[in-house]
Amino acid sequence: MGPRRRAQRGHLCGPVGAVSGGASVTAVERQPAFAPGERVRVVTVDVGPYKRPPEYAEDAVGTVKGVHGTYATTADGEESYLYSVRFDGKRLWDDPDANRSVRVDLWEGCLAGLSVEERTRVAELLRSLNADRLTFVVVEHDIDFVEQVADTVTVLHQGECFRQGSIEAIRDDDEVRRIYLGGA
Repeated sequence: MGPRRRAQRGHLCGPVGAVSGGASVTAVERQPAFAPGERVRVVTVDVGPYKRPPEYAEDAVGTVKGVHGTYATTADGEESYLYSVRFDGKRLWDDPDANRSVRVDLWEGCLAGLSVEERTRVAELLRSLNADRLTFVVVEHDIDFVEQVADTVTVLHQGECFRQGSIEAIRDDDEVRRIYLGGA
């Protein structure tokens, strides 16, 4: 059965944990990189044999519909979020008869928000707004991107303002590193 037919029947991926020693549900402190409603692009990266996206979804753009939680996906217990992403069937298969949407469960490592070029353009735009002395708020988990555009950084933890300061102060904060990077 081809990928389109499997998707139409709901056979997009096997059940999580079906492989001996496979994924198991875990709980982690860090927040998911993507939230329901966000647009994401499927990227081709080496994420391991059980975490690769299906070929028909590579480089496709979809919308996150749900976050299933985190799962330990390797023998050493590395955790990864699992997302349900909706794609337009017409765009996924370039088929005018594919009038239905398709949902694919994908690991966080297979998804990206904006391309490098798009992120660069957004950073340039934000810097130009800052040159005009406009104030703006950016909600972003990528600290390297934040460093390009922010004078002051506010770190949230469990819905509360946890730390605020310069990018250097935030990077050097042991408690911030412990919470977001898993070690001090």
